[in-house]
Amino acid sequence: KSSRPTAVNLSNALIELDQAMEKALLEHKKGETNGTTVKDVLKKAILEYSEFMLERDVGDNRAIGNFGAKAILKTTGKDMINLVTICNTGSLATAGYGTPLGVAR
Repeated sequence: KSSRPTAVNLSNALIELDQAMEKALLEHKKGETNGTTVKDVLKKAILEYSEFMLERDVGDNRAIGNFGAKAILKTTGKDMINLVTICNTGSLATAGYGTPLGVAR
């Protein structure tokens, strides 16, 4: 897995989603889904995983942002700085919080 972080994250997310769907299908086959259809079982698994992924991404981005901001301020010895980022910093690349943009927040 040697690619850009976004591509690696996408690959990992698809693997995790596939595992969540397989688990849901197994529970359905065991009769643990109270007569729900396969389609509904899969929709529920996808929605639950998507919500989990959103929460995890925002949490990761906030942690990266906090760490980066503290490191930059400590290194510069200042309480506030001007910051320029040259990348996809916010909602296009993450769940809306951003990694480099998270440092500026």
